[in-house]
Amino acid sequence: VEKEFPNVTIDTFAYFFTRKAPKTVRPRHNVVVRLCDIECAFNRPLADPTYAANRAFVRDLRDWSRVAAGHLYIWDYQANFRGYMMPHPNLQVFADNIRLFRDAGAVGLFEQGDAMCVGGDFAALKCYVTAHLMWDPSRDARALADEFLTGYYGAAAAPHLKRALEIAEASATRADAPEMSCFHFEPFPWITAEACRACCAEMEAALAADRAAGGRHVRRIRLAKLGWDHARIQGWNEWKLKGDRAREIDAWKRALEEFGIDAYRETTTRKTLDDYLDKLTGKGRS
Repeated sequence: VEKEFPNVTIDTFAYFFTRKAPKTVRPRHNVVVRLCDIECAFNRPLADPTYAANRAFVRDLRDWSRVAAGHLYIWDYQANFRGYMMPHPNLQVFADNIRLFRDAGAVGLFEQGDAMCVGGDFAALKCYVTAHLMWDPSRDARALADEFLTGYYGAAAAPHLKRALEIAEASATRADAPEMSCFHFEPFPWITAEACRACCAEMEAALAADRAAGGRHVRRIRLAKLGWDHARIQGWNEWKLKGDRAREIDAWKRALEEFGIDAYRETTTRKTLDDYLDKLTGKGRS
């Protein structure tokens, strides 16, 4: 390839069964190794030794940093690809992970987020924080988040949204919280019943605060709230929630139509969402 295309770089993945660095083989100067962390837990930083999957990845990262020095790229995952509109408390790991990649000598980074659903879990906020950290990893992620919450959702709603994010983060990082992958169907292994109730209350409070301040950001807040509406529907029995679940499902469906949402998970067809809605309402097979 190099003879015909001397300026082209060949990209190869260190992914699943190819993730471990080879003992003797070394990439040519025109080969980039893209190391993927898809098996990892994303509720704690990768360098946090709590989870075995993360410890194994960090070992592989260090090996690749020697084997592919100057040729190492990273493919990192920031969304829940089985439930875009589901709480996925991972904002707290962004800065630590990006700095880990930088310190390991990575020269390229791809952050895969939510590209299919405008109602994904604080997708705009996460994109904003990530972009700034990739430009300058020394930035304070929490300060960036505060800046975005105030500017995008309004000063009245921002404290409530910040509190919801903090409650979800505390729940997902508690001592007995299991590994949170980037593929999960339910929120309750990481979100406790108490955290769910508190976060839903903060989302409602954010809406009320913005309406009292003039209502300029109501639509954006409602869009952010869809994830918690979905979580309530999913975790109804687990969390022993009270109310009319059928009515909440109907309201959620109407909101999806209003916002033009065609995908709740990684998919290529609207039918996936239609089938899912049928199951929620009891029209499809369970």
